[in-house]
Amino acid sequence: MGENPYLCRGAEFKRKANNLAKKQPAAKKKQAAAKKKQPAAPTEQWMAEGFARHKAGQWTEAEAHYRRVLAQQGGHARAAYLLGSLLAQQGRWAEAVAWLTKSLQAQPAHAQALSHRGVALKGLGRVQEALADYNAALALRPDYPEALSNRGAVLQKLERWDEAEADYQAALALRPGWAEAWGSLGLIYRQMERWDDARAAFEQVLVYEPGSQDAGNNLGLVLLKQGDFAGALGQFEAVLSASAGCVPALNNRGMALKELGRVDEALSCLAEVLALQPDYNEAQVNLGTCLMAQNRMEEALAATDLALARDPEHAGAHWNRSLVLLTLGDYAQGWPEYEWRFGCHMAAPRLWSTPRWDGTPLAGRTLLVCAEQGLGDTLQFVRCCAAINKSCAAINKDGQRGERSGRVVLECPPALHSLVQDCRGIDQVVAPPASHEPARAHDVHISLLSLPGLLGIAPGGDGVPYLHAPALGVQKWQAALRPLAPAPHPPLKVGLVWAGNPSHKNDHNRSCRLRDWACLADVPHAAFYSLQKGFAEAELADTSLAWKPAALGAALEDFADTASAMQAMDLIIAVDTSSAHLAGALGRPVWTLLPFTPDWRWGLEREETPWYPSMRLFRQPAPGQWGAVLARVRAELAALALSHQALAQTLDDWEQNPPPDMKQRLQTLAQQHPHAARVWNNLGVLHWQDGEALPALQMFGQALRCDPADDATRLNCADIFDLIGQHDEACALRVGALAAETSLPQKAA
Repeated sequence: MGENPYLCRGAEFKRKANNLAKKQPAAKKKQAAAKKKQPAAPTEQWMAEGFARHKAGQWTEAEAHYRRVLAQQGGHARAAYLLGSLLAQQGRWAEAVAWLTKSLQAQPAHAQALSHRGVALKGLGRVQEALADYNAALALRPDYPEALSNRGAVLQKLERWDEAEADYQAALALRPGWAEAWGSLGLIYRQMERWDDARAAFEQVLVYEPGSQDAGNNLGLVLLKQGDFAGALGQFEAVLSASAGCVPALNNRGMALKELGRVDEALSCLAEVLALQPDYNEAQVNLGTCLMAQNRMEEALAATDLALARDPEHAGAHWNRSLVLLTLGDYAQGWPEYEWRFGCHMAAPRLWSTPRWDGTPLAGRTLLVCAEQGLGDTLQFVRCCAAINKSCAAINKDGQRGERSGRVVLECPPALHSLVQDCRGIDQVVAPPASHEPARAHDVHISLLSLPGLLGIAPGGDGVPYLHAPALGVQKWQAALRPLAPAPHPPLKVGLVWAGNPSHKNDHNRSCRLRDWACLADVPHAAFYSLQKGFAEAELADTSLAWKPAALGAALEDFADTASAMQAMDLIIAVDTSSAHLAGALGRPVWTLLPFTPDWRWGLEREETPWYPSMRLFRQPAPGQWGAVLARVRAELAALALSHQALAQTLDDWEQNPPPDMKQRLQTLAQQHPHAARVWNNLGVLHWQDGEALPALQMFGQALRCDPADDATRLNCADIFDLIGQHDEACALRVGALAAETSLPQKAA
């Protein structure tokens, strides 16, 4: 039999297959090696090259490579993402949004692309869309520090400070050494006026980036706010030592010098800024501020006008202009400029759901009047509420003003409520709402210090006094201050306030120390009482002081208490703080001590003020010279105390042996001593004895304005009211005169 050919072929095939299997690994290696020698695909090469250029900051070349890829593969998600991110880095927001959107269409769950698109949307001002992108990015990746920081920036722009703070804190928990996030957190704290926290945040920036000019400047600005002017100056100079031409630091250095009282140096510093960068408008505005500090008001106005010519919307320049104009007494131009205070954080802005009142009749609506700035501002301008009544009055068919047509609610700090609740023109007094709470129900609103400009109110004393101390409280204080062993005539009772609120931006200029007032200690026929409240009250505990006034502050729980104590005084001497305004509004004799550069309301030269007829102004002759002011106060106080004693003796003599022309002599004394209740009461008695009931009532009324708790005068008034048939008024006066005296602080020695 012959050989089977198929079997032969099968065996050969098997042999060949075995040989091929042995050779295959070597072939694969050859193929792999050959593949390595082949050039990479163009898109991958362009992507790699583009990314390398991107990281190196060669943005033009990187963009060209990314665009090549996208020209070849339009749906390349990574190329679209990187191109969009690159464009966002350059501030080309609209293009960035377009490419990042294209990337997200291919990869919707890309947290980085969402975050970067949020940056671009914020750059376009589309903050709500940006916030949505950051929320989406953080939903995908909660531990994404860049997205947390970016969302914090958007929340900061939306003035949602607490939420922004939380995001920055979360970002820093993930990356503690992130200087940029510390800086952003510091800016949040500046906005929230949390100065200690802001200071700590900027100090952290300098730990991680020791040469940061921004952080150095910001830290200096915080120190300025904290009143550490020397520290602020040192911070700005540290920035300048590293970068001598840093214009912001040089500008800020000028303002630190100004606060230290080195105004000539400040002016030189600002001149240097303007020489380096003539269009640096902040320095131009600050130049006006420094000229104001030297009372060079006309020059300050010119500097401010130049700043406004460059930037007509500069709120700080408008604010400065308002202060200059109001200081010069130009209220017609000054009040409209004063409205810019809300744009430069001199008054806290609020979000309103109601319209601002335009001065038209209320016609049944409720007007919410909001106090602002300091307590002294409220005490000075609460008088304007009486003018609202006039503007709200309806005009009847005969052309006469009718009844009020609306309701006025004053929103002010609770410490003022019991004092201002009976002020003319006010229907209700409420406290400001807590943070994030709505205001009380109302139809229209207005800020208190906008009323003078809106209603055309000029300074004048026609309505003074417009605040009144509770009569019972005055009686209590009169009893408390009555000497235990009275001399033939009581001494002149003088209330003292030597310091204001230390958080006030100008407190370092307007406040004194108690030891500065020691020169008053030996004024004869005068007794001194401290009406001081707050931080400076602690100076009374200083054992090194040889002289101190009797301390009354602990018994003064609110402004009504202080008003009652003031009404029992013969004179109040105070620095420019709320106590001076309170005394003036009560019509009490008050001497107000002013720094060299006074607040706008006091003008520049006068010793009297149309705002308060009973006030005298004592001005520093040069910055910081309280000694000269207090020496003058001492001399005039000694003369007044002596005159007070002489007046008491004269009245004693006349009451025992009336001269034939006593009425004429009393009229002369009333002109010389307009706040002497005893003089007015005696005049009233003489008119009454002459059968002149109405003139007598006027005299008694003036006596009660000087001393609301004088029981003898109140009873005299009551008798006259009975005589003319006004029995209800007579009854009310008698009840007041017989009111019981209750607990008071221990009698002052």
